[in-house]
Amino acid sequence: MIYWPHLPEAFTFASGLNPESYRTIKGAINLSLASLMTLSTGVYPKELWIQLLMGIEAVFGFALLTASVSWILSIYPVLEHRRSLAHEATLLHFSEVNGNRDLDEISDSDLQQLLMGFVGQVTTHRNELTQFPITYYFYEEDKETALAGILPYLSDIAKQRLKRNGAAGLAAISLGGAVDDYLKFICTAILHRDFKSREEILQAYADDHMRQIVRSPKLQNRQKA
Repeated sequence: MIYWPHLPEAFTFASGLNPESYRTIKGAINLSLASLMTLSTGVYPKELWIQLLMGIEAVFGFALLTASVSWILSIYPVLEHRRSLAHEATLLHFSEVNGNRDLDEISDSDLQQLLMGFVGQVTTHRNELTQFPITYYFYEEDKETALAGILPYLSDIAKQRLKRNGAAGLAAISLGGAVDDYLKFICTAILHRDFKSREEILQAYADDHMRQIVRSPKLQNRQKA
């Protein structure tokens, strides 16, 4: 709209270009886009203020391109952290189901280290999700990398180990709190719904991502019984 009233009189044109073809709004848009992308089209302004304006537009265009590429690249670590968290939790569930081993059989110190590792990953992903909420809508085809399905399992193992002694019990409480903080953010920022319990949020999260909930082996056995 700024260039249009000054076309073609305020510009010089390279040989072979028809100045009259730039008199329309299409010509002005073409000139503006070329300036935004720092692309030379053989059309050059005669007046200094138009040259300055086109230079500023080129700077903004370069800044937008850089910001867009940086934003796209910055979301991939968020997705990778979520997938790694889900995959590790899935492997732990697999070991409990198929290895005839139970988390209650390991020492308090080992359990504390294991649970605090998940606490760190859940809180890291929660904080990343607050900065990049759009990553919530990215869908994983592999079940092993779907946090929506395996998160209830982490909730279960935290709840079942609350009475463990010493640091192990504190780690279990911390993991439960990390899961709750993550779910609360999803409720308020994404799902925009009120829930009465953690179980309702877990189910809604899994349904939103079209996943089946994975529960701890102990809870599954009780449900079968």
